[in-house]
Amino acid sequence: MATQEIKTSRPAGKDKEKWADFIVEEKQKTPARIENAAKAIGGIISITLTLLISLLQNRSEAVKLPNYKTVILLWLVSAILAFFVIFPFPYRYNSLSINSFIKSHNRTVIVKYSLLVISVLLYLAGMILLALDVW
Repeated sequence: MATQEIKTSRPAGKDKEKWADFIVEEKQKTPARIENAAKAIGGIISITLTLLISLLQNRSEAVKLPNYKTVILLWLVSAILAFFVIFPFPYRYNSLSINSFIKSHNRTVIVKYSLLVISVLLYLAGMILLALDVW
């Protein structure tokens, strides 16, 4: 039988400890960054939705947008999903287990990120549909 050599490593230096702390801190800030992105997309959606509705109220025969109802629906659903990203999720975890809290945090990040991506895709789909109508 071959014996396995045990490799010892040097103790982590101050630089590595700082990077480890930075990684943990950045991971903890991920939900806040996702929520800030959702706030930005929500603002963009509300502005473009307001512009489209005001255009439709003042439209003449020259402006024909056959898919405007679909665009409005896509943008409303997108805004609702962005709102759900901003809305705080409850952390369900066992208070005696750090792993339980980490799993809950990771699950929250995945759900919020997924909702944000779907919101952005719906908004872009509405923009493309609107561009095809105008073009």
